[in-house]
Amino acid sequence: MGAQLLRAFSLEGIPANEAYVADLNNDGRPEVLFLQSPGILQSRIFSPGRPFWDAPYDASGRTRRTDYCLTAVDPQGRVIWQYGRPKAYVDAIECLGHVADQMVCCDDINGDGKTEVAFVCFDRLVLLEGATGRVLQQTGLDADNYGIVRPAATRQGKRLLVKNTERGHAPHWYADPALIFDAELNLVARLGKTVGSGHSPRALDLNGDGDEEILIGYEAYTADGHRLWRLEGQDPATYDDNNHVDQLQAGPFGEGGALRIVYAGSRMVYVGTPEGRLVWQRELGHPQHVLVGDFRAGGARAHLAILSVLHDNVLFFFRGDGALVNVLNPPPMWPENPEKIRGAHSGEGLLIYPQGCPDGSDAVITRDWGWPRVYDLAGNEPFAFPPPGEGESAARISCPRSAAEDEALRREGLSPGSPVVTRESYGIRIFDADGDGRAEVLIHNLRRAWLYKPPYPAAGAPNTHARLRPVTGQGWYALPQ
Repeated sequence: MGAQLLRAFSLEGIPANEAYVADLNNDGRPEVLFLQSPGILQSRIFSPGRPFWDAPYDASGRTRRTDYCLTAVDPQGRVIWQYGRPKAYVDAIECLGHVADQMVCCDDINGDGKTEVAFVCFDRLVLLEGATGRVLQQTGLDADNYGIVRPAATRQGKRLLVKNTERGHAPHWYADPALIFDAELNLVARLGKTVGSGHSPRALDLNGDGDEEILIGYEAYTADGHRLWRLEGQDPATYDDNNHVDQLQAGPFGEGGALRIVYAGSRMVYVGTPEGRLVWQRELGHPQHVLVGDFRAGGARAHLAILSVLHDNVLFFFRGDGALVNVLNPPPMWPENPEKIRGAHSGEGLLIYPQGCPDGSDAVITRDWGWPRVYDLAGNEPFAFPPPGEGESAARISCPRSAAEDEALRREGLSPGSPVVTRESYGIRIFDADGDGRAEVLIHNLRRAWLYKPPYPAAGAPNTHARLRPVTGQGWYALPQ
């Protein structure tokens, strides 16, 4: 069964590395922000000594990129406002990094009842008015390698977590440091040497006191930066930052529905309590992404879906107690390049579509396999997104370089081991676009977007959650909160 294509619209002039869904003007209807930026705006992305990765470059491979554009679009694809100017074309280095889905934060940050937009632009933390794009405040940062901006709610007002997520400047280890700002963009705390720091911080109220705590790596902090605990068994004296947290999620999958935290930790999967006690652990190759949900097939049931990158992407399903339920090795599907095996690695290899199966259980949507596909616990596809037809797809983007120029850049080591331009990767956002209580799915590449309505839940049977929030790979925000 296929999802219904509701509409498609062009992104010419607003190339879309990543999309962010929010009610920007507080009219009860969602808008979409499209971000165009070089990499994740940092001077060092992966390993030192690899020039191509040390800074975002232009098409020549030699000149530092300085462009940045954030575009607000209504559900029909009409531009509402833009911050910055878009580039005329987009190349692969703009899509690199683990955290592009966390680079923009939309929330009522200053407590005025309206939506604000917070983001990092090079070495500045910027706060915009959601409805107009007007700059409300901005403050300088001590480096240009911060990528993550996430909110934390406290009884004293919102906090903003601003975090590095890749190689850092000395003396910081991988994915350090992190900064905490108040709603006026005053620096509250600076955190460093966080064990497991990684790419996937969270903010949630762990103890029911009305203040959200901040989870970074294997550690928990108050919203003012005081460390509460470190996951049992994690020793900073022996910590290897290659074993950082690629993704963590929290949900009621413990015994009797108790809250548990699951960590995809580069080599190990850990499950712990909200107090930092280790419940179980398992070595799993290179676990990268994890979902918490209700996955069912026949009489079997699982609570965790974990993507591990072995020779290929492998999808594991576990019960909350650590019992393995099923393993899938879904094949890739590249409409524009059938011979392709693997695409650009993202921070969202898996997303959840709540109640996307005929029996009401949750479906998993794959992202790092090219065109998104949908699976249940048994490996069946409950529905599919019909790929765009010839002439409809915008994935064949034009590159300003010739094939010979591409090859020259590769020979010089500026793009080791991969094409300079990635044409076949797609982003995904899941949200209620029309207000009927059922989630739609927005799929986009750099030039075009498609909005689909899946067949499940059935018409007239909306998702059971009181308010369906946008779903990203960094969390199932449809969970009751």
